[in-house]
Amino acid sequence: MPEPIVYLIDDDPSVLKSLVFLCESTGLRSMGFGSGKEFLAYAESHPALAGCIVTDFRMPEVSGIELFEALRKEHCWLPVIMVTAHGDVPTCSKAIRSGIFDFLAKPYPEDLLITRIAAALKADERRQTLLRRVTKLTEREKEIMELLRAGRSMKEIAVDSGTSIQTISKHRQRLLDKLEVRNDVELARLLDTSGWSDIGKLPSTS
Repeated sequence: MPEPIVYLIDDDPSVLKSLVFLCESTGLRSMGFGSGKEFLAYAESHPALAGCIVTDFRMPEVSGIELFEALRKEHCWLPVIMVTAHGDVPTCSKAIRSGIFDFLAKPYPEDLLITRIAAALKADERRQTLLRRVTKLTEREKEIMELLRAGRSMKEIAVDSGTSIQTISKHRQRLLDKLEVRNDVELARLLDTSGWSDIGKLPSTS
């Protein structure tokens, strides 16, 4: 697993410098980028990233939201924290619904940013752990996992596959145990934010 890094993106050099200093002073490894375009180029050449992203909302060429959307299209699933001096409730709500990890309005307390970064790093650690656990599932368990994620009931899965509900229930419980999730809702939520479909691109965990 690659070392987690806080990727900081801001077109204001002084702000970027202060963010890098803040992270480094609290023991967080970080890298600064002066634009979304610059980070996208970096991400393209480094497909197995770990950590989180802190990006400004309003930037020339590529905005924070455009950056987020481009990263998801390229199957980069790092948690994204968006910061802006122009935030409002509708913008914040839209960003959260689209999958942004968090949204902070400037000026924000430095300790709040560090707290949210720590939470994002923890979320990505769990995402990476989930991906490793998915590799331990059998092909049948993966099939059932995808059907559960799509909202199919155990009865529907059993009927479609010509298998008893008891058998499907056993497969379901084994995959939940292996992934260490409690129910189908938690399973779907984790899979939707994990990028598990790109698992073949991940480095070996052996």
